[in-house]
Amino acid sequence: MKKANGTDWQGTKVEHRFVKVGEINTHYLVGGEGPPLVLIHGGGTTIEEAWVHNLPSLAQYYQVYAPDLVGHGKSDRPPAEYTFSFVSESFASFVEALDLEKVSLIGHALGGGIAIDFAIDHPGRVEKLIAAKILREIMIDENQGCYRQYC
Repeated sequence: MKKANGTDWQGTKVEHRFVKVGEINTHYLVGGEGPPLVLIHGGGTTIEEAWVHNLPSLAQYYQVYAPDLVGHGKSDRPPAEYTFSFVSESFASFVEALDLEKVSLIGHALGGGIAIDFAIDHPGRVEKLIAAKILREIMIDENQGCYRQYC
């Protein structure tokens, strides 16, 4: 199996790219053609570790975007408090920076929570959503002072 190198990943053309999200250089992979699908990895991993087996198959049907979340992989690690809200807002800014109007999302673990958070805040921008392997937890939205329950 070839790793993403800008040309081929299991027969799928995949490119490494960076986009400036505020002051943060965010690394992501993009490949395939079709409607946009964003893969969101869990905490403590990278896009290549989390999605190596899924991206080639999904790229047959979608234009797949897979970012390294802020503080992960090849994305910047700015000095900050890495709260759920900080990472989630950084992800939303990533989608905005790429000017993706309506997306499907697949998130795993932390990425599943981020996908749900994005759908709550931007319901008109989400076509489909899959949140895998997230624990039931109650999170406090620091910006709105309310509770959000994820199941």
